[in-house]
Amino acid sequence: MPDNNELERIRYLQDYYSGEYDTVIRSISSYNMLLASLNRTKETIKNAKKISDANILVSIDSNVFIGATTKAVDQVITSIGAGYFIEKSPDDAEQFVSGNIEKVSSNLKTLDKQRDALAKELYKLSISLSSQVQQ
Repeated sequence: MPDNNELERIRYLQDYYSGEYDTVIRSISSYNMLLASLNRTKETIKNAKKISDANILVSIDSNVFIGATTKAVDQVITSIGAGYFIEKSPDDAEQFVSGNIEKVSSNLKTLDKQRDALAKELYKLSISLSSQVQQ
């Protein structure tokens, strides 16, 4: 006959780890979107260095754009967080974004390890639960 206290403990742990697993999965998804955005930003900065006297559309709001003509791109305004912006050269801005890409990639590796560890614990708990129920 299964031990009810042990069954409750295993179910509690399974629920807890399932919640943690879901949180990590959502974080991985968010970091992947951020990484894609940073990669697009880096590519845009690279391309911006190449254009001069080009007609472009500038987003001023959601689905609202104005036409503009570029000059040589010699400055990029970069967010450094907490609502603060600084002016950088295109090369410095590209390096700054590359540093952010490295940080996000490192965080993704950590989250991948956490996801794998949680998946392993959930698997162990499901086996424990099955053996307890079969007793």
